[in-house]
Amino acid sequence: MNPLALFHAWRLRKRAARLVKAAEQQRAAIIAQRQFRKAKHRAFRYLDGDLMQATNASLRASVERR
Repeated sequence: MNPLALFHAWRLRKRAARLVKAAEQQRAAIIAQRQFRKAKHRAFRYLDGDLMQATNASLRASVERR
């Protein structure tokens, strides 16, 4: 077993956690923007694609984390 294996595993987990956090923040920002625009009777449907991409990125990062 490589003596640095634990360090590499820790580093990968830390990176994955950081990616999950960033993806969730982006997803939350898009949801908040969508709700704000909907309440003001502005166009908000164009954000659906961005929301779907952010959700996929979040799911991809959470799967990579395991």
